Amino acid sequence: MSETRRRKPKSDDAGLLAEDNTVTNRDSVPPSPALVFCCGCLFTVLFLVLVLVSSSLISFALMDSYTWGYQSEDIKALPIVSLFFPPQIFTEDTLAQYTGEDPSKPIYLSVRGHVFDVSNGARFYGPKGGYHIFAGRDASRSFATGCFDPKPDSQCVEDAKNLGIEGLDERDITEVNRWIEFYQNSKEYSFVGFYPTSPAADEEAKKHIQ
Repeated sequence: MSETRRRKPKSDDAGLLAEDNTVTNRDSVPPSPALVFCCGCLFTVLFLVLVLVSSSLISFALMDSYTWGYQSEDIKALPIVSLFFPPQIFTEDTLAQYTGEDPSKPIYLSVRGHVFDVSNGARFYGPKGGYHIFAGRDASRSFATGCFDPKPDSQCVEDAKNLGIEGLDERDITEVNRWIEFYQNSKEYSFVGFYPTSPAADEEAKKHIQ
C-alpha cells in the first residue's frame, strides 16, 4: 500500500514564510499613547470606585454609617475634598435672608465672620427662640455681653451691627472665640461659609473679602 508522502517545503518556500512573518510583525500597529492613557485612567477610576464602595460597606457593617462616623461637613473640610466645596461668601443682605422667618430656608448665624447652619436648633434661634438675635446676622458681641434683644432698633442689634467686638476686653473676646469652637465641633450645626465684611470678622474670615 502506497504511503502518501508530504512534500517538504523547499528552502525557497521556507524563506518566503519567514519573510511573510517578518512583514506581518513589521506592519502591526501598536496602540496609540492616547488609547493607553484612556485605558489607564478608566482602570484607575474603576479601582477607586471599588475601594470606596468596599470601604462604605465595611463602615456600614461595623458602625452603621457609610462614612465611618464622619459628618458631611467633616468630609468637606478635608484638604482635597474642600477644593470641590468652596465656602459660601455672605454679605449683610444675603445673610439676613436666613433668620428662620421663611420656613423654606435654613437658619444661619455668624460668629466673627464664620457662618454656621443652626437649623437643628430652631427652637433656640428661630423667631420664637431666646437666641433669635443671632439668626441672620453677626451678633458676636452678644455672646460676651449677654444682650439678646432681637428687635431691629434695640441697642443689642445696633451695637452688634456697628461695633462688632470693638470695646470688648481680652476676656470677652476669648469668650466669643470659644463659641466659634463650639459650633465647629458641634454635630448638630455645620459650617457654611464666611461673612468677611462683618464688623466682628476675624483675620481668617477677612481673607475671603471679594
